[in-house]
Amino acid sequence: MDYFETILLGVTAGVLTSLTLLFMKSVWVNSILPMYQAARYQGADVSGVWNSEYKNEEINSEASFSLDIRQRAHKLNGSLYFSYKSQEEKTSVNYNFEGEYWEGCLTLSCRNKDRKGFAQGALFLKVTHNGRRLEGTFSYRSSKTGDVVNNPIYMDRN
Repeated sequence: MDYFETILLGVTAGVLTSLTLLFMKSVWVNSILPMYQAARYQGADVSGVWNSEYKNEEINSEASFSLDIRQRAHKLNGSLYFSYKSQEEKTSVNYNFEGEYWEGCLTLSCRNKDRKGFAQGALFLKVTHNGRRLEGTFSYRSSKTGDVVNNPIYMDRN
């Protein structure tokens, strides 16, 4: 075997070993570890659909939220639908979110599903009423002014 064949064989073996290790890491991180965490997780189950509706008679406006949570141990993801209607404005936004549930609180980071829109927001919610209600704040960037707006929010489990 000459030097070229030895080097080629060594490089090929190194690349195949790297790919095998990368695949094994992916299987571990994306399959085995989440299954283990879900089996060992003993915290509250916050998965499911949560809804809220608000009406403001003074300015004749309505807002509604629908939060669909998928939970895997402490990790959360899912979708949030927000709609707002007043005499001057009518808008709705579909968000995807990722976050976590830790010590009775949910921290969710939301991004617009429609990549043509620039909506983003954050929810910080606490589980109350024996697991039947989420209370906290919804912070988002206003589409009118670009300022960050903080609104109190509550949601009830369906």
